Amino acid sequence: MGTDSLGFLNVGFGDGRWINVDSNVGISRRRRGIRRNYVKESKRVAATLFDGFASGPNEKLMDLVVRNCELIPEVVINQLRMHFMSKPKLSLSELKDGALWLGQWYTENGYSVNDVLLSQVPRKDNGGVLVYVARERRVGSFQFRHHRPGGGGSGDGPGRTKPEVITRTLGLNVGSHFCMPRERFNRLDHLQLFDDVEMRVDKVVDVDPDSGESLDSEGRPAGVHLTVELFEKPTVEIVPAFSFNLKTGMVGTLSLSDKNFRGRGHRVSLSASRSQSDGYETIIDFDNPRFLSKGKTRYAWTLRSSSLAGGTGASRTKHTGSSVSTTTPLDATGALSLHLGGRAERQWGDETHEPVNQLELSTRIVNDKRKGAEIRTGHRQELGLTRGVNMNWMEGIVNSFWRGFGRIGVMNSFLKGRLGMALGGEIHAQGTTSPGVREHYWHGGEIRGERRSLFVGEDRFWTKTIAELRVPVHERASLFWFAEVASVASGSSVSTVGLGLKFLGTISVVYSVNMDGSWTWKVLPVDPHT
Repeated sequence: MGTDSLGFLNVGFGDGRWINVDSNVGISRRRRGIRRNYVKESKRVAATLFDGFASGPNEKLMDLVVRNCELIPEVVINQLRMHFMSKPKLSLSELKDGALWLGQWYTENGYSVNDVLLSQVPRKDNGGVLVYVARERRVGSFQFRHHRPGGGGSGDGPGRTKPEVITRTLGLNVGSHFCMPRERFNRLDHLQLFDDVEMRVDKVVDVDPDSGESLDSEGRPAGVHLTVELFEKPTVEIVPAFSFNLKTGMVGTLSLSDKNFRGRGHRVSLSASRSQSDGYETIIDFDNPRFLSKGKTRYAWTLRSSSLAGGTGASRTKHTGSSVSTTTPLDATGALSLHLGGRAERQWGDETHEPVNQLELSTRIVNDKRKGAEIRTGHRQELGLTRGVNMNWMEGIVNSFWRGFGRIGVMNSFLKGRLGMALGGEIHAQGTTSPGVREHYWHGGEIRGERRSLFVGEDRFWTKTIAELRVPVHERASLFWFAEVASVASGSSVSTVGLGLKFLGTISVVYSVNMDGSWTWKVLPVDPHT
C-alpha cells in the first residue's frame, strides 16, 4: 500500500502531540517526546483503519485524522467498515457501546471535509473520538463521532449512551439554538444527527444586498437558524372525538399521529360529519412536516370528499377535490404557496330537464417575503347546459425543490353534445449552480412555458403559446428570450419573438419582432425584486 493510493494518516492525542503514519515509511516523529505506547497504539489503529477503508469501493482516501485514537473500540472500527461497504447511515441501535454521528458539508476548496457543526458550536471532545474522512472524488464524505459511554463525565455507564449525551458531546443541548451560514447549510443532505435527534429550521435570515446588514427585525445574524430537537421513542397517538349540533348532527373525528417516530412527524386525521340537509361528508387530512428531505421542503396534503343528496326529483354529487399546501422555507425568496379550491362537480337537472348552472372557483395565494402577498382567483361558469352534461375539472400544483421549484396547473372541461374544450397549463422551472440569497434568480437559468386553448365560439378555438428562457449574465442582470404565438381556428395568427435584458432594480429592455416583420423596442421599469 503506497502513499499514492492511500495518502497518510494524521493521528493526534488531544494533548498537542501529533504523528504522521505513512503506509510505506511508517511513523515519523513530528514532535519529540512521544511515548512508545502512543506509537504502538497508533500503529494498531492505523493498520486497522487502512484495512477497513482500503477494501471499500471507490474509497481512495486523501486524509484521515483521528483524535484520541487510543479510545477507539473495536465495535466502531467494525461499524466504519460496515458503513463503507453497504450502509448510508448508522443508527444508535447498531452501536451498543456508543453512538455514531454522520454529517456532511463541503469546504471552499472543493474537498469534502466533514465538520458540520464543530465550527459553529463549542467543541467538547472529552472521552470522544473524531474521525475525518475526505475522498479524492470530492463528493460525498462522512464524519463519524464516537462517544464512549461513561467517558467525559457522562455518568451513563457502558451501553447506555443517550441522545442527550450525544448532543452534549457535540456541544449542543436539546432545545438549543444556533446559526449556520446559508451557503454551508444548502450543501447538507439531511438534518438528522441521530435516529432520535434532528435539527429543525426556525428561520432563515437574509442580508440586505445594498447595506450588507441583517434583515431580521430582532437583530439576529444572517444565516439559517436551527433548533436541536429530541424524539425519545416512536409514539403513536390515537385521539377520537365526537360532537353534536343541530345543524350538522353527529360529527366524529379520529386523529392518528406518529410525530415522534424517527423525527418524521407524519400525522393523519380522519373526520366524518352528517348534515341533515346535505348528507355525509368525509375529510382526510395528511400532514408530513418533514424537513429531512434533500430539498428541505415541507409538504402537507389535504384530501376532502363529500357526497351530498339534494331534494325531491334531483340528485347532485359534489367532490371537493384536493388542496395542496407546500412550503419551501429554505427557498431564497421565502415563498409560501397555498392553493385553495380544486373543486369538481357533476350535476344533473331535475326531472323537468331544466338546465343547471355550474360554477367553479379556484384561489391561489402566493406569499413572497420580498414581493409581498399575491392572490390569484379564477372562475369558470357554464350556463344553460342540458340534462346529462358533465364537466370534469382538475388543477394541481407540483412544487418540488430541485434548487428551484416547478409548478404545473391544468384545467380542462368537456361539454357533452358540443366540442368545447379549455386547456390551460403553465410550467415554470428554475435552476441554480450556487444556492444563496439571490442565486435562485441570478446564478442559474429559468425556463417558462405556457400554452392555453380556449373555446371562443361555435367553430373557433383561440390558442396561445408562450415560451421563455432566462439566463443570468451578471449578478444584477439577466438575459431572456421569449416566443409567443396566438392563433384561432379560422387561420389568423400572430407570432412574436423577442430578446430582452433585465437589470435588477432598474429597467428592462425588450426587442421584439412580429411575424409580419414589424419590430418594437420597449424600455420598461421593473420591480427590483423580480
